[in-house]
Order: sequence, then structure tokens, then C-alpha cells
Amino acid sequence: MFSTGRTITLGLILLFAVACATTHVPPADAAGEVASYLIAGEVNKAESRFDDIDSGDDQDVAFNVLYSQAQSLYDQRDYASAARVLRFLMERYEDKRAPKEALLLTLTLQSAREGKPPAGDELKEMNELAKELREGVENPPVWIDLVATHDAIDQGNLTAARASLARFQARFDGNPVSLTEYAEELERYLASNGGGEG
Repeated sequence: MFSTGRTITLGLILLFAVACATTHVPPADAAGEVASYLIAGEVNKAESRFDDIDSGDDQDVAFNVLYSQAQSLYDQRDYASAARVLRFLMERYEDKRAPKEALLLTLTLQSAREGKPPAGDELKEMNELAKELREGVENPPVWIDLVATHDAIDQGNLTAARASLARFQARFDGNPVSLTEYAEELERYLASNGGGEG
């Protein structure tokens, strides 16, 4: 039979062992796991892992890791995975503008790669992002005008599409090149549909 004092001592040892077993995971490592889950499409696991990250500085570290991961995926032209990470960041860091701009560019490049204007829910998402990014900003991201071109074509308003494309071409510096190629495709489409403006 253990004495009371010995029982308490063993209890403290067990508590200490449990505490050691659940050592604080560095936020960068945890964020890396979150990114892996998101890339795999396991959003619920990503959310659960993210909830383990402490607030404050750790959240800032997590943001930087996840944003860098999204940029890496973007550079690899894995636009679908980059979009998943960026949407996650938008939900968790609502006050930050960078993920919204990056997501809009990513979706625009994804459309450029597919060689066709977006439609349906994707176009709706892009239009909502473009509207939000225009508010209170003197010089919004240039690719917003490509989104406006997409929208105008989708609505059959080719006059508005041409105006939006002209604004894009006036401001665009040629980078990334894929947007240049896509703008040229849109221009060819509009040139071949000279009539029928909405």
C-alpha cells in the first residue's frame, strides 16, 4: 500500500511526464503541417492543427509560413493548392490584404492556364475579391481589370470588356508573362466578336 505522500509524489511525476510529452510544437512546424493538410484537401485536419497554435507572435509566424507555402505552390503553377492555402489564410486573418490579392491573382492565372474565362462560383468569388480590393485603394492590383473583363464577357457586354482590357493593358508591366498571353487571347476573342456589344 502506498503512503499518501508517495501517491502524491507519483501523481506529480506522471503530470510532469504528460507535460513533457505534449511539449509546445514550434509554430513554424505546426503551420507546415497545416499546409500539408490543406494541399491534401484535408481541411478539417488543417483547422484542428491550426487551433493548436498559440495566439500572438506564434500566429504571425504561422501566417508567414503558410503565405510562403502558397507562394511556392504558385511558383510551381499548382494554382488549386495555392488557392486552398490562401482561402484558409483569408478566413483566419481577415484583416490582412495580401492573401486576398494573392488569391485573386492565383485564380486569374488559373483561368489563363485553362485558356478560358472563369464562370459560375469561381467568377463570383473573383468578382467579390475584386470589389473588396478596389474599396478605399487608389491603385488596386492591375489584374482586377482582367477579372472585370471576364465578367463583362460572361455578361455579353463586350464594350465594357474592351474598356476593362484597355485599363489592364495600360497599367500592366508584363509580369507575370502568363497574364500577357491571356490578355492577348482575350483581345483576340474581342476582335473576332466585333459586333454584339451589350
